[in-house]
Amino acid sequence: MAVMRVKSINVNSSLRSALKHRLSPPEHEELVHSSLRHEGSVEFESLFNEFKNVESDKLKQFEEFFRIVESKGYKHKIRKNAVVYEVVIAYSDDDLNDCEKFMRCLMSDCDAFVESFKEKFGFKPFSAVFVHRDKRSGRYHMHILFSLMKPNLAKKVRWNSKTYFEIAKKVAEKSKRISISERKRAGSYPLWLIREFERTVGVKNTKELVRLARRRGLKSYELVELLKALKDKSFSFSEIIAKLSQAEGEKREKSEEMQSLADAERKKREDLMRKYLEVQRFLKPKRPKL
Repeated sequence: MAVMRVKSINVNSSLRSALKHRLSPPEHEELVHSSLRHEGSVEFESLFNEFKNVESDKLKQFEEFFRIVESKGYKHKIRKNAVVYEVVIAYSDDDLNDCEKFMRCLMSDCDAFVESFKEKFGFKPFSAVFVHRDKRSGRYHMHILFSLMKPNLAKKVRWNSKTYFEIAKKVAEKSKRISISERKRAGSYPLWLIREFERTVGVKNTKELVRLARRRGLKSYELVELLKALKDKSFSFSEIIAKLSQAEGEKREKSEEMQSLADAERKKREDLMRKYLEVQRFLKPKRPKL
């Protein structure tokens, strides 16, 4: 079950630069680990139910919000000069066994948090989102950084297929041994994604799709977009194959056209060089006989 922990942190130059680059864990592990040292957690489904009838400005609303969090067992001092707050949602190993289940749980948690927060404060809180694995507990945490006074400190993350892929990539295949044949079958694409396609459209159709995707040069997150369209039944498999084949045909025609132009240019250069050599041979003075 997902639980939430909240911490208020000061904005400094390193955090500001981190937020501008969407704060990835490898570069800022000290900041991430410091936020995980505090003990205490709270079920965020019931958190907002107790937050009622607060008639004050937004800063006092935030203070009241975090006071309720502290009353649930999370002990820390709220700093009034803090303008960025962090929410950590932890997931148990049961949530991570199935990658699709994890993403679905993550999306529903985010939506619930955003809607509850917007209902209470009148604006959406997201500034940056990333997933981090705590080295001590081995559990995955989703970090949500959001701003109170300076929302332009960080670029807002859109919850699209690319974001889902980046999250799924960190949790998929975390403890499985992958055979050489399976790695070869997946190629440059993650194996969990290939398996999802095989469960959806079958092994034979997946091979055809991957072959066309490689020739087209599709990225992994674009394949996630196709998988999402297949599951939502926005497009059928035959329609996707037809579009990829059409794009491949157009690419081949363009390549053939470029090749013919290059051949014509090369032939033109060769003709000019041959004429130049003929003229040079005609103008070259003969050696005098001794």
